[in-house]
Amino acid sequence: MSDWLSNRKARARVVALLAKAGVPLELEVAKVVSEVVEEMSGTTGIFPSSETVVYEPPDSPGTYRELDRLFQLYQEVVLDDRTGLQLLVSAPIECKSREDVELFLFPTDRTRALKRFPLFGDFIGSRLGSRLRGTLAALRQENVGSLVALKIKNGSTPGSVEKEELVYKAGGAVYDFAYSDMQGFNGDGREVQVIRDLDLLTQFDAFRNEHQWTWEFALPRFVTGLSHEVREQFREAYFGTGRLFHSLHAHVPIVCVDSPLYEVKWEPTGHDVEFREIPSAASIIRKQGWPGECRGGLLEKGPELPVLITNPKHLPQVLRRLDQWRQAIVTALQGASKGEMRDWPIEAALYRAAMRIYGDVHSWHYRSDLD
Repeated sequence: MSDWLSNRKARARVVALLAKAGVPLELEVAKVVSEVVEEMSGTTGIFPSSETVVYEPPDSPGTYRELDRLFQLYQEVVLDDRTGLQLLVSAPIECKSREDVELFLFPTDRTRALKRFPLFGDFIGSRLGSRLRGTLAALRQENVGSLVALKIKNGSTPGSVEKEELVYKAGGAVYDFAYSDMQGFNGDGREVQVIRDLDLLTQFDAFRNEHQWTWEFALPRFVTGLSHEVREQFREAYFGTGRLFHSLHAHVPIVCVDSPLYEVKWEPTGHDVEFREIPSAASIIRKQGWPGECRGGLLEKGPELPVLITNPKHLPQVLRRLDQWRQAIVTALQGASKGEMRDWPIEAALYRAAMRIYGDVHSWHYRSDLD
């Protein structure tokens, strides 16, 4: 047996080093998430899960990274006689443990980025898909801003500013996982053939050139002008005689830390500064290469992306928001009109086709670092 086991100071030092390695935090997070899974398992038709995942990052093909924890909610819903929904709401979680580090949030007005939690799938680009924009309110986060990490020894002696961009790097890692999950999505292959058979892209290009409109502005007007016969031809060729289930994936990237979070109310003079402990916060990062080739299936695009930051104590209430988002998504889609349900396949298919053809040239706001 090693001598350090019988030495109180040496034993304490081993414990401190193990905590610094981050494994205890990962184990605690795994336990917390498993408890939430057990709590939600009683809901009929909802399938929660928790696991560690190994994935291939988009910027390093042939190598593999491990995601500390992946929490997911899966549900299947019949929307009408032709369309079914396979919904997967995920929280990829990165755990970051740093000794004597505490986080301080300076509130900002960059709340628009909160609309960019990744939501992608077959319905995007259609009026049915547009109904999903309102569902993001379920992820409302009051504490949004810029984070500063300080070294505070033993929680009592302030030291210095922590220079490591802890949350930024961890946030980038969880978006790597989200990107790998979206990569390769280009809709259903049958839609390409149907569009070609009906010569819809040639007609759309002539329509766009005639009016001198951008393709984003022209597309819904073109679809509205299509005859009932053409729409029905598309539906019959696309669906055949049965119901097809279509995927919709939502991601809420989370960084879990083993420190408290504080909101800072800072006056310009530096006087009357107030601190308030908060359960969670949203910080904004920029991810190189986002959204790249995944833009065609993504609901909201933009260079600034949200990451939720919390600690194990408050992680359960953050994960419950995912269930609220799930419910909001299902409610929004079930409330669609007959026209939205009838036309979504042709609207979404043409949107993806037009994005592939025109997106990089005519839509500067879809451009990314990959362009």
